[in-house]
This record gives sequence, structure tokens and C-alpha cells, in this order.
Amino acid sequence: MLRNKIILIVLIFIAFFWLLSIFSDQINIFWDKINIQLYGEPISNEGIINNKYFGIDNEGKNAPKTTQGINDAIEYANEHDINYLKLDYGTYLIDGTGKYYEEKGIALKSNMTFDLNGSTIKQEPTSDIRYSVITIFEVENVKLINGIVEGDKDEHDYNSISSTHEWGYGIEFRGAKNIEVSNLTIRNLTGDGMLISEMEAPFSDYEEDNISERIYITNCDIYDNRRQGISIIDAEEVYIYNNEIHHIEGTNPQVAIDIEPNLKTETVNNVYIYNNKFYELGNVYAIKTEGGTYNVDIYDNEIYGGFIIASTEERINIFNNNIKNGKVDITLTSYNSNRGYNLKKIYMHNNTIEEVDININSVEDVLFEDNDIVETSINIENCNNMIFLDNNFYNNNNNKFVYTYSNQEPNILNLYLYNNKGIDEYNTEINDENRLNIITDLEEINQYILNNFK
Repeated sequence: MLRNKIILIVLIFIAFFWLLSIFSDQINIFWDKINIQLYGEPISNEGIINNKYFGIDNEGKNAPKTTQGINDAIEYANEHDINYLKLDYGTYLIDGTGKYYEEKGIALKSNMTFDLNGSTIKQEPTSDIRYSVITIFEVENVKLINGIVEGDKDEHDYNSISSTHEWGYGIEFRGAKNIEVSNLTIRNLTGDGMLISEMEAPFSDYEEDNISERIYITNCDIYDNRRQGISIIDAEEVYIYNNEIHHIEGTNPQVAIDIEPNLKTETVNNVYIYNNKFYELGNVYAIKTEGGTYNVDIYDNEIYGGFIIASTEERINIFNNNIKNGKVDITLTSYNSNRGYNLKKIYMHNNTIEEVDININSVEDVLFEDNDIVETSINIENCNNMIFLDNNFYNNNNNKFVYTYSNQEPNILNLYLYNNKGIDEYNTEINDENRLNIITDLEEINQYILNNFK
């Protein structure tokens, strides 16, 4: 008898859930109609999110509910093929904490423009070492525009967990394709303004790691972050232009842009950094590259600081920049050398370089051409094929143009020199001259440049 009752109860539950599944769409439609009657349309014809419909607060309160509400609106737009979303103006406090490789904060969907409309999306104060205010994970064709993305740096609890607390991001890209981020202020993060990387298997929807591709960052003001302006870990075709990145200080590296593939499986290829301004950084470097980095163009920037190029597998092209009051290190570090990386084909041309210490070490193929070099010292060590062509040296009497050699073998330097104005007055010191081949024939120099740089 008891057995029959149990079977009957089970059958009733099965029937209930079967009927619920049949009528769930109708129930949802019914509640949607009720909510529309109470609050109005979820999203207006102009794409403005109805905060009341989704339970969103725009006065900087109730982070959990506001986070869920905005994500519900994004999901609603995605399901109803609405490709333009706009926030009602205000301050939106959100919870961006979560696990590694997990969508956090505001999670954007494919084929969508998300217009902040001048609003602030702000991480609520937390003690978590990791958060992302906005995540763009394995989606494509997205625009994020017009507003403020803000962290909790000044209110963060750094003492509850023993850590550097350097993984708080404004925008985190993983496996994202064809994304434009423009007209944003990104500030006050415990870590980086933006992090661009892969979605790692098995977290990825793909069998292999899914790198980010075609990322466009323009007209943004990125400042007051502790670790970085922008970090690029695993990506292809990244365009960073017309931005200001400044006042980055708190935990290393403290640079504007850090290109740093960390693992042998990670690479960064085709990065274009132009028409930006970098200043007031906690590091003497504004730009840093290392690891599996290929093909970087840095041009038409105003750089207060310098850059460190610690490895490159293909080339780095640096031209038409104003570089002031910093340090330039083009050096294959032991860390990168031990990991099997190289440093070669550095082309610096048409730059103005003022009050900068330049150190070039363990590099093959470096070309300085048509640069104005003012009150700047240059030290070269253990390099092969250094070319100085048509540069202008100014006011360098108190500095040195130095070449030194260690006892490592084989290390035979070819130093190409032609038409460098002011270099005769420049205090030049060359150690161990019998191991140095100085080439001054213009035809030979041009042929070498044609074969190796053009």
C-alpha cells in the first residue's frame, strides 16, 4: 500500500513538472504582461533600459540587485534581437567579484552596443583580491561607449586577505572578437584598467584556448589604477589610439601598457599603439614588452617616461614619438632568454628623445634613424648589427655614447655609423676596439637596412 502511494506521488510530481514545462512560456509571457502594465516596456524604442522593470537602482545602491538587473536587461535584449542598449543616467553600484575565468560584473553579449550614457558603473567596496566591473567573454561585435568604469581602490579592504590585491579590472576581455571600447573614463582600479587575454580551455567553449582578436580602444582616459593602464596577455590585432593613460601607481609594474604573454602557449601579435599620451607613472617605463611578443608598432605618442623591450620574436617599430624624462631599455633579460625568447629587429626612427637614459643589451639588429637625441646617454653592450643613421645629437657633452663588451663568445659587433650630426662632439667611448667592426659606407648600410628592416 505504501509502495503504491509513493508511486502515485512520484507520478503526480512528474505530471506537475511536465505541465509546468509546457506552460512555462505562457506563464513567462503572462508575468511579462503584468510587469509591462506595472512598469512599462522593458526597453524603449530608443534602447533605454527601464530600471523599474528590471529592479535596477541608479543612485549607487543595492549592488547585487542592480548587477542582476542590468544583466537581465542585457539577456532580454539578446533574446529579442535588440542590438542597442542605453543606460538611464546615474550611478550603478555593482558586484564584480567572482572566480577566475568566470563572467563577473556586467557581462556583455554579442552583436550589441552598450551605451553608458555618461553613467558610472562602480564596483562596490570589497576585500576580494579579484573582480571585474565589466566582462567581455567569448562574444563578438560589441561596442562599449560613453561613460565611467570605476573600481574601489580608495575604499578597498587590503588587509583581510594576505595578497597584493592586483587583480581588480575595469574591463576584462577573454576570447573576445571585434570589440570597440571608446569614450570611457576607467579609473580607481586595484589592478588594471583593462586586461586582454584568452579564454583558457577547459573554460572555453572551444577545444583550444580562445584568444582575443581585433580589440579597439580609443578616446579613453585611464588613470588612478594601482598596477596598469592596459595589460595584453594573449591577443591578435589590438589597436590602442587617442587615449590618455596616467597616474598609475601602487603595485608593479605600474606602466601604461604592459604586453606580457606569461606562458609559452600565449602570444601577442600585431599591436598598434598611436596618438596616445602617457605620463605620471609609478615606473620609469610607460610601455613594456616581453615573452612571445610579435610585431608591435608604437608611433605618434607623447611619452613621459620610456619603455622596456625585454623580448620580441619578430619586430618592434617605434617612430614619430616624443619621449621625455625616462628610460629606454632594449635588453634581452635573463628571464626571457632562459625561456627561449629572442630580442631582434628594433627600428627607432623620427623620434624626439630628450633627457632619457638608453641601454641596449644583447640585441641583434637595431636601427636608429632620423631621431633627434637631446641630453641623452646611450650605452650599448653585447649587441650585433647596430645602425645609427642620420640622427641629430644635441647638448650631449656631459653624456656618453658607450659601447662595452663582456667576455661572452661569440659576440662580434657590427656598428654602422653614417651622417650622425653632433656625434663628433659627443663623448664616445668604445672598449675593446679590436673586436668592433665599424662600417661607414652608405651603400653597404642601405643594403643592410633593405635586407633586414624594410
